[in-house]
Amino acid sequence: MMMPSPQDLHYFLEVARQANVSRAATRLTVSQPTLSMALKRIEESLGSELFVRFKTGVSLTPTGRLFVQEAQALLDQWERIRLVSSQEQQSLGGHFRIGAHVSVALYTLPILLPRIRSEMPELEISWVHDLSRNISQKILDNELDLALAINPAQHPDLVVLPLAKDTVTFWKHPSLKSSDTLILDPDLHQSLELVRRSKKTSNLEFPKRMSSSSLEVIRTLTLQKMGVGILPERVALNVAGTEKLVKVTKAPSLEDSLCLIYRAHQQRNRAFGELKQLLKGAKI
Repeated sequence: MMMPSPQDLHYFLEVARQANVSRAATRLTVSQPTLSMALKRIEESLGSELFVRFKTGVSLTPTGRLFVQEAQALLDQWERIRLVSSQEQQSLGGHFRIGAHVSVALYTLPILLPRIRSEMPELEISWVHDLSRNISQKILDNELDLALAINPAQHPDLVVLPLAKDTVTFWKHPSLKSSDTLILDPDLHQSLELVRRSKKTSNLEFPKRMSSSSLEVIRTLTLQKMGVGILPERVALNVAGTEKLVKVTKAPSLEDSLCLIYRAHQQRNRAFGELKQLLKGAKI
């Protein structure tokens, strides 16, 4: 059974006003069969007849008289919803959920937030932090609207727009001569791959391991000469102060790609489009 549409309700009200299907069809500039099908859809949905048919026209049944008021109320409500929706589509406000790894957020937000506040002051954002692979899944599950993700996997339901490159490698304090300790996040694929490569190509050996799920902790421990850290360059150098980490000579490296991702079939509005363009155009 096909549910009646707002147009069907509009047709019904015109027939009720004119008390004649032919006259109503003329005023609505539609064919009589089209008008009759609209009335039939409403009657089938309600399970009751709305009109008594005569040769000269129609008259409302008791159900029809009751439905005149309800149909007008439904159309008024629909118009309010349509108006609010239209205004929202054109608005630069609203609420968006954006995902990013904590480390990505720390070096991108100082660049992005001033622009967002300046160009979209009415926008509200909730930041969600997780591993990039989990962030990608949250996008697919409709738990996030947009995300900044490192090396996101390709998926037919995802749009992936590259924003910037980064390099992951081994870092140390400039004054550190040698160390037997490697500091890394074992949940990052890049860390495990670099350890594998280092054994084959660089003869870098670290008998001791120290792990942390925070790249900022790894950076801090490396700055304090607790060992050699595996870090993305943007994280390694994103720190205030005079002391800076340096790359370990001849150590292997991997290239990271920072991407903007969102659902391919996501409902769009003006705010979404403006925010997407703002993130795309940022010099990260």
